[in-house]
Amino acid sequence: MQPHQQTTAIPALELSDFSLDLLDPDLRKYVDWEGNYGPVFDHPLYRDPIMLMTAAIPADYPAGSASPAGLGRINQIVDLKQRSLEKYKLRQDWRSYVFTFHRPYRVDALLTIIRSVGASRLWPLIGDVWRDSESNMPSRVEWAEIWSHAYGKQGGFRPEFCRVMSAKERRFYKALPETITVYRGCFDASDTMAYSWTLDREMAEWFARRKRSQENPVVAKMDVHKSNVLAYFAGRNESEVVIDFNFGGEDYEIEIIELPAENEAPVAA
Repeated sequence: MQPHQQTTAIPALELSDFSLDLLDPDLRKYVDWEGNYGPVFDHPLYRDPIMLMTAAIPADYPAGSASPAGLGRINQIVDLKQRSLEKYKLRQDWRSYVFTFHRPYRVDALLTIIRSVGASRLWPLIGDVWRDSESNMPSRVEWAEIWSHAYGKQGGFRPEFCRVMSAKERRFYKALPETITVYRGCFDASDTMAYSWTLDREMAEWFARRKRSQENPVVAKMDVHKSNVLAYFAGRNESEVVIDFNFGGEDYEIEIIELPAENEAPVAA
């Protein structure tokens, strides 16, 4: 049995001792000097929020790893991922290609592929990227273009579009009534025209309150026809429905409900 090898904690560098000398010159533009813990490396393929600690790591640490010293590790990681992208592109392994990117950049990677090969065979991947996204508001413009591929020239959804949902989600979607009530947790009343809604009011309230700095969170409520619901996603128990205001073809009446303090009744605006 190999003896247990203990790794010694390595203290982070002081900012005054920090240098980008070991970082590839082409990668230096991805350094944000205003991070919470010092400089942050934010590249489409990799993010390092603790560069001061990374810069202090010696070569071959831990023992036997054959890793370069300090910021050279970032060069190595980005290079390996770029090589992987080339391999996946040749294989047309689009799922592996997209998920090689750091999460905030996956939608852009997905859209680039769609513009090249179309969306018809990518709907399962599109659904996975949507589910994986922590927030889709920053990429609203990109998602508008992606979701536009769901519609046929004569109106209505393309037959292959249903594969954006899992088989279980498709069964749930099919069983929905013709008119459904949906909710959206908002930081304020201006945050309603978005894709992501839910069938669960309690979930909407949780989303509205999740940032404690928000002073006036609200829940938006509306009734929509099933034909205006792009998809249903069950992941993370969010009972999410996707509403496309760009292609709905109807006027939506949205009720704004101000969230009460504890033990108070909600107030409809």
